[in-house]
Amino acid sequence: MTKPKTIRQFKKNSCSTCKANIDSITSFDHKIPKPGDVSICVYCGEILRFDVNLNLIKLTELEKEQIKAKDENFFESLISMQEKIKKYKNIRKNGRN
Repeated sequence: MTKPKTIRQFKKNSCSTCKANIDSITSFDHKIPKPGDVSICVYCGEILRFDVNLNLIKLTELEKEQIKAKDENFFESLISMQEKIKKYKNIRKNGRN
């Protein structure tokens, strides 16, 4: 498995859902994102994509369905990561249950 690489000082951005400031990315293919690439906000777990200006925007339900139809394993990985982030945030907020 390829080790992820963090690319720092990427274009300053913010999550379109939680408004968290995002200025770095982690990539498994060690490439800088391009329009249409998918990301997940580590602050809230929202699944996002880069628009033509490399701003992060929330995926529509149609876009999610298109990703799932194209690569179901990738889609399930996104959902799994999203759930883990949300669970972690809930534990941090409310303590372990």
